[in-house]
Amino acid sequence: MPQGSPPASSGPSGVRPADCDRAKSFPGETGGADAGTALPWISADPGQPLVAAIPAKLTGSKLTMSGLRLEGIVQLPTADGPLTALKFSMHEAVTEDVVLRPPGPPDRTIRLAAVTARGDVALYATRFVGRLPGFTITLAPDLPVPAGVPIMSPGAITFTDPAIDLAFVKSDTFSGR
Repeated sequence: MPQGSPPASSGPSGVRPADCDRAKSFPGETGGADAGTALPWISADPGQPLVAAIPAKLTGSKLTMSGLRLEGIVQLPTADGPLTALKFSMHEAVTEDVVLRPPGPPDRTIRLAAVTARGDVALYATRFVGRLPGFTITLAPDLPVPAGVPIMSPGAITFTDPAIDLAFVKSDTFSGR
C-alpha cells in the first residue's frame, strides 16, 4: 500500500475517511486518551490547497499551544497523491528558537527567534515529538494515542524540544521575529 493511503476498508477508528466530515466524539475528551486509542479519520477542510509531498522539519526550544485540540487523521492533497497527517487545532501557537528545514537544498533553512500563529490555527503534521515534564511523546497517524496524553486542553500546553514533520499550517495571523 502506498505511504499515506488509508486501509481500503476503514480508517483506524473503523470509519472510512470518505464517510465522515468530523468524528462525533473523541476518546479522552476529559483530558487523556486510553492507551491504544486510534484517532478518528476526518475530512480535509474545504478548499485545502496542495501541500508538499515531503513535509518540512520544524524544530525549536519550546512550543506553547493554547486551546489545543487533536482533531484526528486527515489526508491532505499533494501533486503526488494524498499525504496522511494529524490535524491539531488551537487558538495560538508560539514556537521559540525556530529552525525550519523545507525539503531540498540545506541553504533553504529558515531560523527565527520566534514564530506566532494566532486565531483559527490548524497545524498538520505527519509526526510530532515533544517533551512534557517527565516524558517525551510521539504522535503520528499510524500510532495510537499514548496513555494519559490529552487530546484537548482549554489552557496552554508547553512542549520543549519540539520536532515536527510539518505538512501545513494556516492561521488568521502569522508573525515571526
